[in-house]
Amino acid sequence: MGTTIITALVGLFCTLASSVATFFLTKRKYNVEVDNQEIDNVNDAFELFKKVTNETIKLQNDKIDRLQKENDDLREQVRHLQKQMLQFLDMVCYDTTCKLRRADIPTEIAKYQESK
Repeated sequence: MGTTIITALVGLFCTLASSVATFFLTKRKYNVEVDNQEIDNVNDAFELFKKVTNETIKLQNDKIDRLQKENDDLREQVRHLQKQMLQFLDMVCYDTTCKLRRADIPTEIAKYQESK
């Protein structure tokens, strides 16, 4: 009967030690897996953020390019209109007694447009 109790106690101790060791090893493995999953999630989130940021930058650059082209076109139109105004001012006589001063401006504008 004494050996049976000793055998039972040794079996109980071995089972308990095995359970404790398994618990700690499994807990460590589980924690490593959780950490790896968190790292993967952070990497996925970073890649998504990077993709969205790159697309936003591309869209902004496209808009900036379009607006710069439109600005250049408007500057060219302003230069052209300034040139026309200077040409019209050259046609005006500043002497108040001059007969050319009373010229028909719409006719002069039509002549200018025809000469283009």
